[in-house]
Amino acid sequence: HLGQKHPNNPLIVPDQPWEGSRACLYGSVIYDEQEQIFKMWYLGEGNAAYGFTWPICYAVSQDGIEWEKPLIGTIPSANGLPHNVVVDKCMLPSVIKDMDEPDPNKRYKMISDGKVYSDEGYWTMVSPDGLNWTYYSTSPIAPASDVITGYWDRQRQLYVAFLKMR
Repeated sequence: HLGQKHPNNPLIVPDQPWEGSRACLYGSVIYDEQEQIFKMWYLGEGNAAYGFTWPICYAVSQDGIEWEKPLIGTIPSANGLPHNVVVDKCMLPSVIKDMDEPDPNKRYKMISDGKVYSDEGYWTMVSPDGLNWTYYSTSPIAPASDVITGYWDRQRQLYVAFLKMR
């Protein structure tokens, strides 16, 4: 059947000052079967008062329609105020939860256009909880210029990334 817009569309709007003037789903939504909740990592524009430029923000939902933005920001803001930013200076995150990963500190994996180290390159990050992220790659894994999507291919037993080059 044809898709239909939800009557409350858009479901996520930039209603927090640290998000700036946009909240974009150039990111990921997953359903966490262990926690029975939807999780979203989305891109904000940032706000100088908070010290954020292209922040990756975090939201959760019971039904995938109504979203909460818990004030669990795991990186400090410039003004010390609470927020939901989990990574800064990073764009277009693609996040997966890897339950087959033997190291619990690498349970969540992200591939993104990581502006922290370079304006040119896709970087990988890992996290035990999807909130506290550390860079995994020590250099870009590919040249960056736009959206990227990554996933684990069970059949081929390897990670796959689809990237867009200009």
